Amino acid sequence: MRPQLAGGERPQAVLALLRGLGRGSARRRLNRPFVEAGVALLPPWARALYGLPAVDRRRDALLLAAVRPSVPLLRWALREGVAAQAARRLAGHDPSAPRPA
Repeated sequence: MRPQLAGGERPQAVLALLRGLGRGSARRRLNRPFVEAGVALLPPWARALYGLPAVDRRRDALLLAAVRPSVPLLRWALREGVAAQAARRLAGHDPSAPRPA
C-alpha cells in the first residue's frame, strides 16, 4: 500500500474539504470528530506523508472512543448507500442493474 500513496496538494485539498464540510453550522460540528477520527487511524508514516501532526495517542484514543458508539447507527444509515449498491452490482445481485439481453 505504501508505494501507491502520494502526498502533495491533492490529499491536502481533500482533507481541507472534509474538515470544512458544513462550515459554520451544526453539521460541521457533527462531521469534525469523524474526520479527525479517520486521521487518527492513519499510521505515523502516512501522517508524515500528508503533512499532518505526529501521533498523539491520548487525543486519538479520546476521538476514537467518542466516535465508536455511533458507528452502528452510521452503518445502518448507509446500508443502502452508493458503496452498498456498487457491491451488490459487482456481485450480480442488484435488481436495478440492467440485465443482459
